[in-house]
Amino acid sequence: MKALRYLIPAVVAFGLAVPATAQQLGSYTQYMLNPYSINPGAAGSKDYYQLRLHYRNQWVGITDSPKTYSLSYFGRKPKNERTGLGVTVFSDKTGPSSRTGFQGTYTHHLKLGENLKLGLGLGLGMVNYSINTGDIYVKDKDDLVFTNGKLTTTQPDGSFGAYMYSQKFYLGFSVQQLLASELNWAYTNSKMAGHQFIMAGYKFKVKDKMIIEPSVLVRHVKPVPMQLDMGITFDYMDRVKFGAQYRTKDAVAIIVGYNLKRKLYFGYSYDMINSALKSYTSGTHEIMLSYRLVKIEEEESQMTY
Repeated sequence: MKALRYLIPAVVAFGLAVPATAQQLGSYTQYMLNPYSINPGAAGSKDYYQLRLHYRNQWVGITDSPKTYSLSYFGRKPKNERTGLGVTVFSDKTGPSSRTGFQGTYTHHLKLGENLKLGLGLGLGMVNYSINTGDIYVKDKDDLVFTNGKLTTTQPDGSFGAYMYSQKFYLGFSVQQLLASELNWAYTNSKMAGHQFIMAGYKFKVKDKMIIEPSVLVRHVKPVPMQLDMGITFDYMDRVKFGAQYRTKDAVAIIVGYNLKRKLYFGYSYDMINSALKSYTSGTHEIMLSYRLVKIEEEESQMTY
């Protein structure tokens, strides 16, 4: 009965949030500050390597709500304008289910104009899906699906991304879980669903110290309707960041960040839920830490982060 007491609030909450929970992948509010998190074509769009840590605690107050972690290392050498490399390890956990894995990416950059480039990225890796059936209360305790204690499977995974960019704007399309691998659980028929993303942003320079960047992200995975993120961020002297974001049928978010000596960045966002879940949760917290492996003098001509 203890498992039932914890499971019911989670099931009710997730059922009220169909657009979010039908997605198999974790989402990030601060995607515009780390496009590589959803698009491998962005690796190498900056001429340095960087290390990024993401943590997202979704729907605080709901038992067994989603928690997402990821650690990425990506970029390119300053003299190598065509090749971007990256690697990501990640972990998602929602109630009795979890998803962990890694993926390495290779990106080739094409020069389309004097200041315009296109990054074409491909990612390959492995992912493990598991469900601890012992944490689930079922009426029929002899159900074959729930008698083994734990369902687990490890499958190949892939991603593709096209990322067109300049110093002022970016436009990207990407597909995650590209291989749509079968999960091969006993007595079930499940597979990894492909997730499509379209992202865009433009940087407006205000005088010499401020950059304003509106951005948009479209998420889609069948059979869920498309979800739209619209936001705006303000960047003061490549030091202080603040902004806001609206996500359809989900939340309104605030974003703040500080860039220490233009190398170590700390970002935080808070999602205020406006869906049917708002009566059950106090919101969503997300933290991002980033470290640039670059000499400060090499970045003096760039205000963008």
